[in-house]
Amino acid sequence: DLDTAPVTPKMRALLRIAASVQRGGREVTEEQVAAARAEGATDLEIHDTVLIAAAFCMFNRYVDGLGTV
Repeated sequence: DLDTAPVTPKMRALLRIAASVQRGGREVTEEQVAAARAEGATDLEIHDTVLIAAAFCMFNRYVDGLGTV
């Protein structure tokens, strides 16, 4: 549960962005980015969050597409 997880407010904001990326890249909102910045996230950290979340989505789809168990 992200709301009660023992993580910093900055990490919580970045994880909200990652969750949006998981649903679809265009699901990330300006408000989420602003909230992450307000918690001290840099543009590089936001970029890396989106990149890592997108990569994991791609890897999961690749594995699923190959029918890997």
